[in-house]
Parts: sequence; C-alpha cells; structure tokens
Amino acid sequence: MLSANIDNQESLIKFQMSRTQEKTDRQSTYHSRPSFLERGLEGKLFASNDAGAIPDTDKSSHPTLLKGEIVIITTQEFVVEMKIRKRQTYKGAKLIIVNSWGELAEELQKYKTIQRLILCFHGGPGALKIGRQYEDLNEVKKYFDKKIPFVKQINFESCNVGRDPVLIIPFANLFKASKITAWNHFTVSIIQKVKVNKDINKTRTELELTMKRFKGYFAPGTPTIDELIKRPAGEYLLLVEWFRDDFNNTVLPPPNPLGLDNRIYKFKPRSSAKLRTIAPGMASTWKEKYQDVIIPLEQIIIEFGR
Repeated sequence: MLSANIDNQESLIKFQMSRTQEKTDRQSTYHSRPSFLERGLEGKLFASNDAGAIPDTDKSSHPTLLKGEIVIITTQEFVVEMKIRKRQTYKGAKLIIVNSWGELAEELQKYKTIQRLILCFHGGPGALKIGRQYEDLNEVKKYFDKKIPFVKQINFESCNVGRDPVLIIPFANLFKASKITAWNHFTVSIIQKVKVNKDINKTRTELELTMKRFKGYFAPGTPTIDELIKRPAGEYLLLVEWFRDDFNNTVLPPPNPLGLDNRIYKFKPRSSAKLRTIAPGMASTWKEKYQDVIIPLEQIIIEFGR
C-alpha cells in the first residue's frame, strides 16, 4: 500500500535508490508509498476504545497470553487509514502501532492464537518495511525469541508483497497460517473528508457530488449517503483507494479517475483486481510470471490446507 506526505517524496526516492543498490534484483518492484493520510483527523468516525483481544482462559500453561479474533498491526503513518478499515471491514479488531520489526515480534508474542492478522506497512515483493527496517519475509524469524503464536489467516495491506509468493511461504509457516492474502501491485489510499450538517438537502447534494466523483473507488464498507445523513452533524472521513502502475507518475487524487487513465493500470479501482489462488507448490512458477513488464492486477491467495 502507498502512503506519506508528497513533500517527503525526495527522501523516499533516495531511500529507494539505496535499496536498489542493495537488492538489484528488485530495482523496479519496491517503493515507499507516497502518503495522503492527514494526521490527527480522528473526527467522529472513530470510537475511542479498541476491542478484539480477550484474556486467555487457559491459566495453567499460558497465564499471560492472549487470544485475538482480529489484530491489525501498522505504523503511526497509516493509523487513520487502518481505523477506517477497522470500522468498515475489520470490525472489533485490536489496533496496534509499532515502529520496528522487533516491536512487531514483541506484540505478536503476547498472543497464543490470532484468528486473523492484518499487516499494513510499506511493502515490496515478499517483503515489508517497518520503520527503517526492510526485511524479506523469509528472514524475520530472528526477531522472535519466545513462543510464536498460531495465526489462522494473514492479510497484507501493503504494496507488491504478493509479487514474490516464494518469500511469503516461510512467513506463513512461521505462524502455521492456513491462508495468506497479498496485493501484487502498488495501491494508493487517500482520506476524503465529507461534512454532514443540519441542512439535509444541502448535505445530500454535496455528498452526491463526492460519491459520484469517486464512484467505484471507495473502500469496502463505506457508508451510503442515506447512512451518513442520519449521523450527527460534523466531519467524517471516507477512504478512497486505487492502483498505480509505477512510482514516478502523479499520485494526486484524480477528479475523474477513469478519464485520466492514460496508462494500463493507473487509477484502476482496487475492486477491479482478480483473485488468484496459488498452491504453495506453485509459488516459484507464479514468481517467474510476475517478472513480466505488464503484471495483472491481482490479490494473491495462498492456501495451505492445514
């Protein structure tokens, strides 16, 4: 997934250049995501308390470990976005903020089991960047010094992770996961502010314009106009998302996304992605296919049958 302030692009590009020198085989497939997240915009959209992790009742063998139904782990950079996704898609999830791979491992080792783990960071093929640490997913076991939890399903809300399913498999095996999902392309998310006021007709007209502009591009679970109008007067945050075909093109939100599409994937809605189920034994085959210049927009699903 893509995210960060456009003013930071120069430093992000410099970071990318340094990564290119280190990993020449990935020179065109990992980039930090330019962020549109407006920090501090909590608004009336979010509840003040997170829920989702409950104490483990097995006091005999794991007195301090937790059981988590849904756990989201991200950085401060993406916290507004993930609060929106938590409200709309991952309801009841526990939201955790970390700044390094070590902190992520520490938080996960507080759990005995997790039903669904959502990871939202900058991404590359089979890799994540947390803070300043960019790690291939097959090399992160070193951060876990205690018992590793069982995680039934892992969802990557990150750019390009699905392009290297070979590196994903050891990460899945680390947690004995049954299912992994990951995007194989760059994705962009922006926060769209809308206002609800006491003048229902004016509110409806303004909301209709916004909904028309980004029709097909809102994240799953976005409230309808009728649902928004019923809410108390105030400002609300909606999530708009699409794909990009490379790092250097403009990333400003298009006034008419489809009309501005002069490249094959630029501004395609995330809902247009195909679902691609890959058996673990076929991971290397699909890795080779994803070396092509034109890569299909897909959400990769790896199922392990365990």
